[in-house]
Order: sequence, then C-alpha cells, then structure tokens
Amino acid sequence: MKRNPLATILVVDDQATLLLVLSTMLKRAGYRPLTATSSQDALALVHRHADVIDLALLDLHLPAESAAALFDALRALRPDLPVILMSGIPGQVALERLPKDGVKGFLYKPFSPSELTRTIEAVLDPSGRPAATAPVSDPGRDTAQGTAADEGSGMTRPDVSPGRVPPS
Repeated sequence: MKRNPLATILVVDDQATLLLVLSTMLKRAGYRPLTATSSQDALALVHRHADVIDLALLDLHLPAESAAALFDALRALRPDLPVILMSGIPGQVALERLPKDGVKGFLYKPFSPSELTRTIEAVLDPSGRPAATAPVSDPGRDTAQGTAADEGSGMTRPDVSPGRVPPS
C-alpha cells in the first residue's frame, strides 16, 4: 500500500518524551504530526486544524482525564476521524474499555516504527481516507512465541504482527 505523505496525524499522550519519539517516527515516515499532552490541547488542535487532520493516535490512559471523554469529543467534532488507540495493556482488554465506532486500530506499547507505519497505512488508504480494515498490535493473542533465550525463563515475546480490531 502506498503511503500518503501528506497525512496529518494528531497524537495525544501525556508523556512528553514519548510524544517527541512518536513525532520523530511519524516525520521520518513522511507524516505531519500534531502533538498534545492533554485532552484540552488535543481539542484545541482539532478546532484549529479540523479540516486537515486525517487520523488520531490516542493514548488510552491519560492521567486525571478520561480517554473515553476525549474520544467522544473528537468524534463529535469529526465523526469521520479514524482513531488508533495506544496502550500498555493488551488490545482486547483496552478495546473492551472503549468499544466505540471509529476505533480503527490498536498499538500495544512499546511498538516499533514499522508497526506504527504499518498500522497507519492499514487505516488510511493512499488518498488519506479511512480504510475498511484495522490492525491490532497485541501480545495477548494465542500466537505469542518466546525466543530461545526466553525458554525456561517463563517469559514470552509478544506477537506484534498486525491483526484486526473486532467489530464494535
């Protein structure tokens, strides 16, 4: 799938360092990031740039704020805006907490630059419009495999291959 180099992506996460990393990853992949550390900042950006934002990456855990309330506010302003959730908890658990229309994908933290771009590309078609399929990066799936070094340690390496978000 061809990447849309002009796509503008709203990224909302309360960790400033992570926002810087995500912004750098997105820029290197050819996207234009808009970053916010709070719901209020995110909504202000949407009000100013509503007509150019193509996708939102939303951290599911914003301290002292409700990600569900931010999600609802984003959907009220832009019902067509696709959202990819990010969280350190597995996708199925996270999606059960916020099973809403408009969630087009999930990224399990930490994720690689290639997982990020693969997920975005699956959600946006080459013209920047929402695609029908949606990936999930989730270690909670049955196909998780450990490495040889992990065997015997009780640790497994998460399967981070893209999957599909269950229909809501």
